[in-house]
Amino acid sequence: PQRWNEIHSRKKGTLKLPYAVYKELFEHLGMLANTLRTNERALQESEQIKQEWTRGISHDLKTPLTYISGYSAMLINSKYQWSVAEQKEFLSIIQQKAAHLQELVQDLNETIHGQIPVKAEEADIVELARRTMADVSSAPWASGYLFVMSPEP
Repeated sequence: PQRWNEIHSRKKGTLKLPYAVYKELFEHLGMLANTLRTNERALQESEQIKQEWTRGISHDLKTPLTYISGYSAMLINSKYQWSVAEQKEFLSIIQQKAAHLQELVQDLNETIHGQIPVKAEEADIVELARRTMADVSSAPWASGYLFVMSPEP
């Protein structure tokens, strides 16, 4: 503000005579400053997106690992005698979660190498929520919790 008054005329808002020769330079410096501000905002937005993406990937990888860890711990716990059917069910869940984990790692590798994995598909959101609820409620850490789903509006 003080510098502006030193080089601009108060009446017309134009540059004072000794500075008028640099009008084009001042305009270019102004455009450069605007470009730098725009780039700084874009960089901040990009960094925020990167952090959110990293948190999402971390969560997506931890979820199947939690199942694998929980069910394998249950299987090797010598305090319980699991039936063959229970053991097969636990191993099936471990296998499903390991396959899911492999898909996530493959997606992560594709994303890092410039290919964003997009798999568009139609889905019944109520059925998706029901399956997710069933999946979560069958997790070892969920015992003792009551899960209720009411898909009605």
